[in-house]
Amino acid sequence: MEKILPIGSVVKVKNLKKYMMIFGYLQSHGAHPDVCFDYVGVPYPEGNIDLRAHFGFQRSDIAVSYTHLRAHETRSNLV
Repeated sequence: MEKILPIGSVVKVKNLKKYMMIFGYLQSHGAHPDVCFDYVGVPYPEGNIDLRAHFGFQRSDIAVSYTHLRAHETRSNLV
């Protein structure tokens, strides 16, 4: 079984330009009510700016993940 990434993890999702920060698990999305996504995230570093910014994705969509970022680490530091 794969490890579940903790809330607050920053991930690079395949086919997205922005990094996403995980803030929930196992949720459906308004655009796809019959699909249960492994994770739900918001753009990083902007955060939860609008309901339309929520993005559901599967663990197989994650290309790179970062956990336990410190306050001084920003998107520009992520490679």
